[in-house]
Amino acid sequence: MNNKNNQTIDRKLRMGMVGGGIDSFIGSVHRIAAVMDGQIEFVSGALSSTIDKSKESAKKLLLDENRSYGSWEEMLEVEKKLDESERIDLGSIAPPNHLHFEISKAFIESMISRYM
Repeated sequence: MNNKNNQTIDRKLRMGMVGGGIDSFIGSVHRIAAVMDGQIEFVSGALSSTIDKSKESAKKLLLDENRSYGSWEEMLEVEKKLDESERIDLGSIAPPNHLHFEISKAFIESMISRYM
């Protein structure tokens, strides 16, 4: 994969997930599919619409406490402030369908400048 400087990325891509907590069928499917080929690692998440459930899911999924967020808005703000060597490269959007557009649009707008 090439970045904006046309350099090859020689590491796993870092994935964040919105929704898809521990009790979510589709969240499990997304996580399994993402890491299946060994090219992606799951590193951060806002995994539920409630802070407590999100943090509980992150703990059960062995996410670093510092990369466990109470909301997708918090995740987006904190992740974009992280050093390039730490922040997520891609997001998996797994809340109910009617929420996909707003969340996806916000992440795309925030991340697009990294790859242009």
